Amino acid sequence: MTKKYSSVLKVRKWKEDGILNEMGNLNRVLAMDKERLTNLKDVINEQSRTMTDVLKEGNISTLHEVGLYSNYLVHLSSEVKKQERLVAKREKDVECKRQELGDAAKDRKVVETLQDKAFKADLRERARKEQREVEDVSSSRHKGQGR
Repeated sequence: MTKKYSSVLKVRKWKEDGILNEMGNLNRVLAMDKERLTNLKDVINEQSRTMTDVLKEGNISTLHEVGLYSNYLVHLSSEVKKQERLVAKREKDVECKRQELGDAAKDRKVVETLQDKAFKADLRERARKEQREVEDVSSSRHKGQGR
């Protein structure tokens, strides 16, 4: 009786393992995206400090250079915003996959529980049959001695 659950259990375990692998991949991608975001923010901070220092020192020769530098910082800021949106999306994806993994684990545990119950029921049934056989043998011996 437990064999009927073993193939279902295998499938559930494969599904859970597949989801676990997907989650690992998503976590790696998320970590890379977070690192890129951190790097972009570091570049903005560094470039902002550099621009402030250059402006204080008066080393920029034209207003055009200030405009170019400013445009560069605006571009970096827009890249940071895009990266923040991407990181937020990746975090949602990881959370959804985590929920999916939890559901798959629950499904697997349900099948394991059913398999365990079927195994125990099978053991009880075997024990009952053995007990009946012992009682039958004992009863037939007892009847045989009574004659």
